[in-house]
Amino acid sequence: QCNNYQLTIVNSAIIYFISAMGYTVMLGMGGMMPMATVTFMGFGAFFTAQLSKNFGLPTPLAGLLAVAGATLIAYILSIMLVRLS
Repeated sequence: QCNNYQLTIVNSAIIYFISAMGYTVMLGMGGMMPMATVTFMGFGAFFTAQLSKNFGLPTPLAGLLAVAGATLIAYILSIMLVRLS
């Protein structure tokens, strides 16, 4: 049995672990300094919360759709930024 405090701590640790692994992949393996990773994590969290709360989707499905939504936003922004010189 775990209480809400312990569950909050474990969830936060998992979220930070996923974020740190993303930085490791981008910086360590790709050689790129990530600048907007936290922004897209925020988009994903916002989309997940809105899809779960307003549309009644289960959280895992909302999370997958949020990943797709954040990826789409990142793709659209990258197309615009690549054209800058």
